[in-house]
Amino acid sequence: MLLKCIVNTRFCQPRRFLSYDRVNQSELNKFSVIGNDWWDPSSKAGTGPLHDLNPVRVGYVRSGVAEALKRQNVFATQQLKGLKILDVGCGGGLLSESLARLGAHMTSIDPSPENIQVASTHSKLDPITANIDYRQSTIEEVLASGEKFDVVCALEVIEHVDDPKGFIQACAQCVGGTEEGPGSLFVSTMNRTKKAHLMAILGAEYVLGMIPPGTHEWEKFITPEELCGMVESTPLDSGGNMKMINQNGIVLKPRNPFKNKMNLNCSPIEWGLSPTDIDVNYIAHFVKMKPSL
Repeated sequence: MLLKCIVNTRFCQPRRFLSYDRVNQSELNKFSVIGNDWWDPSSKAGTGPLHDLNPVRVGYVRSGVAEALKRQNVFATQQLKGLKILDVGCGGGLLSESLARLGAHMTSIDPSPENIQVASTHSKLDPITANIDYRQSTIEEVLASGEKFDVVCALEVIEHVDDPKGFIQACAQCVGGTEEGPGSLFVSTMNRTKKAHLMAILGAEYVLGMIPPGTHEWEKFITPEELCGMVESTPLDSGGNMKMINQNGIVLKPRNPFKNKMNLNCSPIEWGLSPTDIDVNYIAHFVKMKPSL
């Protein structure tokens, strides 16, 4: 049962491809047909589990930015207010809308025109999210424009590109900064471990048959050490460097019995953060450090 829950909420998610050199069109086509299922929590297309995982990611981004900019004493709903945030590979816009509701000025890019159409249409249903700047674009185009952001998010993207180092360094080069403190880059991905192979490849694809064999490529999973090396070696035109200040695993935990206690259909487990268990899923926070004088 636990394995099935993990598969349902993590490994059956659609992948969002955004290559540094080029978009993988054959893979892109698979996820351009999801349509409004991006916003259906019960979707069988694999997007439903994103609704369960999204609050964990949003909370990590919010609290990480608050710490970097010393906004911890500000109400949680105001900690992102006024910040320019770039969501790279935004899909249907789940992360983008959540961050916009916390006061961020969102720019959200995806190479799929169908995904951008779905995200843009859905955002118009709420005046708070209606001003999200959705663009059919790539990180290379944003970088070439010279535009900088206070925060850049690349969640569940890097393990699906052909040039992960080039891709994530382009993301890092789009990080700017504010008068309050350094700019931030958030990256979530999957660790290249035996445990990840067991859960994501053998469990999800071959034992339970929840997703087609070959959906995941274990060789493209990225260890935390590799990710840190890629980001921290980014050449920045303004000098300085990128530095990882925090990482956490994203894991399943027993649900608090006092939460949703009136919902008898509520799952006994839920996603949460772990500072020690980064064996499968993990998320990292990097900041742009000023050059030494």
